[in-house]
Amino acid sequence: MRKNNMKKILIIANMLMLFCGLTLQATELQAERIYLSGKDYSDAINWDFKCSKGRNCGKWTKIPVPSNWEQQGFGGYNYGHDDPATKFDETGTYRTKFFLPKEWKNTKHVRLVFEGAMTETSIKINGKPVGATNFGGYIPFHFILDKYSAKFGQENELEVLVKKKPTNHSLDMGERKADYWVFGGIYRPVFLEVQAKEFVDRVAIDAKADGSFNMDVFPQVQRFTQFKRETINYVDQVTAQIETLSGTKVGKPFSAEIIGATGRVQLNTKINKPKLWSPEHPNLYQVRVSMLRDGQAISEKVERFGFRTVDVRVRDGIYLNGQKLLIQGINRNVFHPKHGRVVSKQDVWQTARDIKAMNANLVRSHLPPTPEFMQACDELGLLVITELTNWHDPVIDSPIAREIAFKIVARYQNHPSVILWANGNENGFNLEVDQMYHLYDKQDRHVIHPWSLFEGIDTLHYPKWDELVNKLKGPNIYLPTEFLHGLYDGGHGASMADYWKAIHQSPIGAGGVLWCWADAAIERTDMGGRLDTYGNRSADGLVGPYGEKEASYFTVREIWSPIQITEKTLNSDFNGTLTVENRYQETSLNAVTFKWQLLQYTQAQYSQVQYPQARQHKEQYKTSLLAQGELKGSAIAPGQTGKLSLPINKQLPRAHGLKLVAYSASGREIMSWTWDLGNYQIDNDQISHSNKKVSLKQLDDYVVQLGNSTWSFSEKTGLLQSVSVNGKDIGFGNGPLLYAGKPRKPSSILTKTRAEDDAKQDKDLPIIFNHNWRTKLVKKSNVIVITSNSKTDESSFSWTLNNNGKVTLDYHFVPIKQKIMYSAVGFNLAEDQVTNKQWLGRGPFRTWANRVEGMQFGLWQSQYNDYLSGENWGTPEFKGIFDQVRWMLFGLKNGSSLKLEKPTRDTIGVMQPRNVEGLRGKQQKFGPAHTWWHYPEQAGNGGLFIFHKIPPMGNKFGPQDRIGPQSLPVMSDKPIKGQVTFSVM
Repeated sequence: MRKNNMKKILIIANMLMLFCGLTLQATELQAERIYLSGKDYSDAINWDFKCSKGRNCGKWTKIPVPSNWEQQGFGGYNYGHDDPATKFDETGTYRTKFFLPKEWKNTKHVRLVFEGAMTETSIKINGKPVGATNFGGYIPFHFILDKYSAKFGQENELEVLVKKKPTNHSLDMGERKADYWVFGGIYRPVFLEVQAKEFVDRVAIDAKADGSFNMDVFPQVQRFTQFKRETINYVDQVTAQIETLSGTKVGKPFSAEIIGATGRVQLNTKINKPKLWSPEHPNLYQVRVSMLRDGQAISEKVERFGFRTVDVRVRDGIYLNGQKLLIQGINRNVFHPKHGRVVSKQDVWQTARDIKAMNANLVRSHLPPTPEFMQACDELGLLVITELTNWHDPVIDSPIAREIAFKIVARYQNHPSVILWANGNENGFNLEVDQMYHLYDKQDRHVIHPWSLFEGIDTLHYPKWDELVNKLKGPNIYLPTEFLHGLYDGGHGASMADYWKAIHQSPIGAGGVLWCWADAAIERTDMGGRLDTYGNRSADGLVGPYGEKEASYFTVREIWSPIQITEKTLNSDFNGTLTVENRYQETSLNAVTFKWQLLQYTQAQYSQVQYPQARQHKEQYKTSLLAQGELKGSAIAPGQTGKLSLPINKQLPRAHGLKLVAYSASGREIMSWTWDLGNYQIDNDQISHSNKKVSLKQLDDYVVQLGNSTWSFSEKTGLLQSVSVNGKDIGFGNGPLLYAGKPRKPSSILTKTRAEDDAKQDKDLPIIFNHNWRTKLVKKSNVIVITSNSKTDESSFSWTLNNNGKVTLDYHFVPIKQKIMYSAVGFNLAEDQVTNKQWLGRGPFRTWANRVEGMQFGLWQSQYNDYLSGENWGTPEFKGIFDQVRWMLFGLKNGSSLKLEKPTRDTIGVMQPRNVEGLRGKQQKFGPAHTWWHYPEQAGNGGLFIFHKIPPMGNKFGPQDRIGPQSLPVMSDKPIKGQVTFSVM
């Protein structure tokens, strides 16, 4: 059997040799890659593998390369915060074979390149150790294959030993003690890099906005001339030509002479008025560098770059091409929920597009990103902060850290997107490494120490509101490289408007970088594929593990939109003119295309496909297009405000909604807005079937039959007690009750139960205002009216039951006259009776007092769920607070439905949303979490509320009272009054 396998290998090797020979002949001037592994998980190649400990250990088997071995069923899982003494420390031994053509022995320079292996890697070729052990899991490394280490014209056996836990303690702590999942294995491609003997190893480029171009070229000559007296010139000149990406020459060629040999050649030129690179205009060029001998090119390297100048002006700001830069950043690590640290080109490009679509302009990564992601950032216009991986202390030992720093600079310095280097993170700063960046970097970019002040940039993480305000007073540039830590449905969007307004208005506010992009939930192969966020540690993204956009994604997108529209609501006097602010740095709004639509929300035929459980449900609505058009924006310069006039006056009286979408010159959607035009009421009677008459009959003193429904009220208080349809209780009643929430300071450490927390702090129990009421029932020909007046103050409410099938509640409660977190008028709505809801209002996600941006007006629907972002993905939460609601329709399990209608745009609370408090028992050991919210607590489950003061929510490190004005309690000194109409079908 083994002989047959060997025969197959030799046949493949010979075919590979033939293919390589043909390929190299065609492109012999440039480096050639021959992959020994796949490029990612989609084309991974099996190697022989043996794991030393844990699952499936102690036996030779197969494993795909690249991969993290935990995701292939080997070893064990660890999160960075696990006790280092108890972390899994298995090793993996890999074997594969490769063939080196005989012709390469004296004519080619061959490297065996590993793009990434965690965390300590050594190799043997044909049973003999080769090269030095590599320390570091997040950077590429290579071994030279020559006549001393490999056999040419023969098959070679490669054996790779990967230690998940490195033998160097500082590296173990620096790369594996961090706040993310840690893995083992060869997780990026492995390939042979084949060059001519004399070749351009790398280049370092500094291309400025004024067109000046300076470049260091690092040649390598690999011929040995020892024991010889004569001098041989293998290379005599280096030439370079700047080109467009399509190959069109830009400017004249430029060159430098090489006498003998050299380790560096310096070249320079100047281009007249180059197109500059920036996030708004990511213009790229390439430089073609050739090494010549006797006028003939023997090696060539093509490198992409962009003309741009980054300038840090101390106590002022960060400038790009002479314009002050406002960083709108997101932290993003390299992660895939199924494959760990193995990501594909398609994955990273989609991530980059989604980040750009959120109107972010920068990405920071603890883990050095893949070349494909960097290419995406360069082409799409995303700035990058690249970091040496080291979280807290101890710092990585200097010999290892210096090597990592060099590789980071050499790998990323020519990308125009890279504007800053980060030497570690949160006290993981090896001070002996800072100078390495300035030594290696041709552009001499600034170095930052994320969470501290270094080189004039203060990067304090997670400032509370008072800390933020103080930092923004100066004198130092302030750029929080992590802020508004997301967690579940909190963070990011919560208080983002407050924070961003303060940063935007500050002369030394350089922007900020949110933590973080995605919930890092890993599909645990030891748990049947269950997605695990390690408690609250990794449930902190703007999107889910597979990129599912969560509510705060849209909040951030709107706040960071370069086009800001002043009008948040439109009234009856709207004439088609909007106030527009241009927050671009370079682009006038006449380069932007606006497309508008006038919409109607009308009744449609019910579809059982959408509501399979509510088979007798009789109403559904649809969105219809009334008119549409497009126009160019006005010539509003960056930083200026002007008007956008839409030609829609003739159709306005018939329209219910206005949708506006802005597109960049390249056709990318920048932002979308939808408003309620306030004309819905003109069709309300027709849509609500108010022309239909039903029987109206008083069955008992305070029991009224309305069509097929029965409404029971309390004779003592006038409160609605219950509603039944065809004799079946639908679970709606016990209202109107007035609820209000006192301020309550959250604990810094979560206790196991709510009762334990309440025993230690001020109560967060809602205030339920009960009164002694005087009730009265009056019956007329078409209506029955039940009124309730307080005996103690001027509070009152009344019910009007009409033979059009509607029941209208008017209520008036006197002011509460104290600071509150929320106030609401509420009812019971049994959770186990509801199957779905449809509403006309803002959606599809819920809102909070400190997260109102991002939701859009329209017609929305959802099936019942008890989801929580960070635990469930892909579907918005059913429960919570929904803003600017005109009406809301609930499908019930018995086939009937309950409809709520409002004459004005109001905020409706649906049931009691589950939050982090319900997870306290298993969250305790995972640290603080302030993402809970104040909310009415019903005696029974469920609930339906009309909110008059919406509660805020916190984030992971910031309780509500520490994260901005929108989150503070307010004095309730106005009456709480309103009207709401109910109907059942």
